[in-house]
Amino acid sequence: MVTRRTKKTLASVSVIGVGPGDEALLTHRATHLIHAADLVVTDESIPEALLVHVHPDAEVRNAEELDVVAALVTASREGRRAARLFRGDAYQNPGAVGLVEGLARAKVGVEVVPGVGLAMATASYAGAPGTTEFGAVSLISADFDW
Repeated sequence: MVTRRTKKTLASVSVIGVGPGDEALLTHRATHLIHAADLVVTDESIPEALLVHVHPDAEVRNAEELDVVAALVTASREGRRAARLFRGDAYQNPGAVGLVEGLARAKVGVEVVPGVGLAMATASYAGAPGTTEFGAVSLISADFDW
């Protein structure tokens, strides 16, 4: 008989890119982590419609009302799962980079979940491809019949 030992680990913090605000463009991973979080930190750029994925028992906080790094570190050390939502792709937001650095200094595990970048989403909604078989498309020089 094989027994598995489990060890208690610190809950990690998820830094999640939620795309341009269209719920249909959330990744499966983003949706799962938002629902699993005990603490969700958001800001005014995150549409209310995306918060439908937050678990009813989760605490939702506005980033402008707290020290985000301290709140996420505390939640993690308490064994709570935490998520910080960013519009677009998280790493296209300078605040996300600073957040990940702060969490790393505190030795808190971080998972960054990419989102659909705002520039690519805008081009796609306009019907402009981001790339072709010949390379990238420049929207400045592309000829579209709008």
